[in-house]
Amino acid sequence: MMKQLRYIPLWIVLAASLVMAGRQLAIRIPFEEANQAVEIALEYGDLEKIAESCQMGTMQLVAQAQDWGMTTLVLLDEDAVEPNAELLAYAKAHDLLLLPQLSNAVMTNDNTDASAALYAALMLPNSSKLFFSGYEVFGWGDDSTMQSVAQVLSLTGYPLGIVEFLGEQKGLDYYLAANSFQAVRIHPGYHYDTREELLLAVTDRSVRVLFLKPFKHMDMTVGNELTSLRQWIGQTKTDLLENGYTLGKAVSLPPVSVEFQPFLYLSAGILAAAALLFATWLPRVPETLLYAFALSALLLASLCYSYLWVPGYLLLEGMALLAAIVFPTLGLTAYQKFLEQWQNGSPPSRTAQLKTALVGMLAVTALTLSGAVLGNAILSDNAYLVAARSFRGVKLAYLLPLILIAAYWLWQLTEHGRQLSRLKKRVTWKTLVIGVFAIAGIGFYIVRSGNETGAASGFELALRQVLERFFGVRPRFKEFLTGYPALLILPLLAWQPDLSFLALLLAAAGQVSIFNTYMHLHTPFLLSLQRTGWGLVLGSVLGLIAFAALTWIIAKPPQKEKINQSGTEPETNATVKGTDQHA
Repeated sequence: MMKQLRYIPLWIVLAASLVMAGRQLAIRIPFEEANQAVEIALEYGDLEKIAESCQMGTMQLVAQAQDWGMTTLVLLDEDAVEPNAELLAYAKAHDLLLLPQLSNAVMTNDNTDASAALYAALMLPNSSKLFFSGYEVFGWGDDSTMQSVAQVLSLTGYPLGIVEFLGEQKGLDYYLAANSFQAVRIHPGYHYDTREELLLAVTDRSVRVLFLKPFKHMDMTVGNELTSLRQWIGQTKTDLLENGYTLGKAVSLPPVSVEFQPFLYLSAGILAAAALLFATWLPRVPETLLYAFALSALLLASLCYSYLWVPGYLLLEGMALLAAIVFPTLGLTAYQKFLEQWQNGSPPSRTAQLKTALVGMLAVTALTLSGAVLGNAILSDNAYLVAARSFRGVKLAYLLPLILIAAYWLWQLTEHGRQLSRLKKRVTWKTLVIGVFAIAGIGFYIVRSGNETGAASGFELALRQVLERFFGVRPRFKEFLTGYPALLILPLLAWQPDLSFLALLLAAAGQVSIFNTYMHLHTPFLLSLQRTGWGLVLGSVLGLIAFAALTWIIAKPPQKEKINQSGTEPETNATVKGTDQHA
């Protein structure tokens, strides 16, 4: 693909950019791998209720829960501001972690002095972090209180807890910016929680505090309270230890950010790929113009970074979005351009087609993965690693590559717009049916995309669990089930525009899914890499099966399609056996 010597400098820039990405990730990955301590937390108020129901002392139940595996006791509002003296003594003597949780109500309802409440919470023994309840942080609505809290957080670097799936907590961004996004992710108990979901929160989403909620996901019927509590704590402890985690104080990641030099190198690689994409689409454009475009864009980006013309996080996300659009599109359009050459010559042998399919799949995937690494590296900032911020270009990153790839396919089909009558002849009922299904599939694909997808069916959930248990990580369905197989059979469909278009969209969806995997920045990088690897292995196996099946169905490829001077197409002598039945 694209072997012109005049573009070698762009490939060199891209390679140098990948080296810088590796350097950036080499700083971050050891922190992710070393951050293995997880807390199992319960709320003191919940244990009080269970103890009363079981007619036993609260501290007796606290001691039992700690023996079963509980590491942390959450103290809500009054319990944190005016803690039980017996509890404090027990925590000191038995290394029980205390985690204060403050709501804005503790100040507004009880007229508690804000400074005194904050001081009491931060001075709890064995306490190392603070988090908030409700949809607004402690002090929200009182500017002086928020400024005081932010100042304390800035001076002490005291970590905050981020509750996943809660939605927006008003004022949390302000406090996180004050303490340089030193935070720990917390999973609160939900009614749908299962044993697998709790472990998945830790392995896939870097949660480090599992906040169990007995009255939401445990059996709290009379007589079963202690049995259910012991079972949930015990199985959670067992699952964590078996997967290489330790029980203990969860800590935040050390400060990680993207400084000017890494930003410059990473942006240079992304812009070089954008120039290569333009070269693929518009081969007659002088290379000097492409170099001028890349250098001008890089200069503008560096000025925006240096002089803060654009907020830093928007600039980083903009570059990541550009990478998400450019790299999958570049790989597949270059591959399309290569396959187009076949239509102008003698059909290759099946062996040559298989070799092309394998090499093409690996080349396209490698290019997409290169872009994903650059996008992941350029967003390697604590704000994204703890999901205080998330990549907001997910929908565009899914949709635009598909549109561009489809547009290039259409451009090819009409011979760069010079044979529009060819398109008119190709639009059949079969084309329209395939188009309708493609549009419906893309709509479902977009709805299910993003950091928070829609609800999955029971069968899909069961299949996810099977894959998770067998491989240790779940490969993406869009990659191994449809994306890679569609990419592998593209050479066989080079003479079937309708079917090749559908296969191309499925292949594009798979490639975009690869990139999106690395935009979940709170997922450890090596885990994402493992997920991609297993997806490639499974997809290759299924793709080879699909290739063999399609080879058996198709007796031989059609002969070269010829177009006369008037722009109309004569009927070809060659036929494809079984094509209509399987279209």
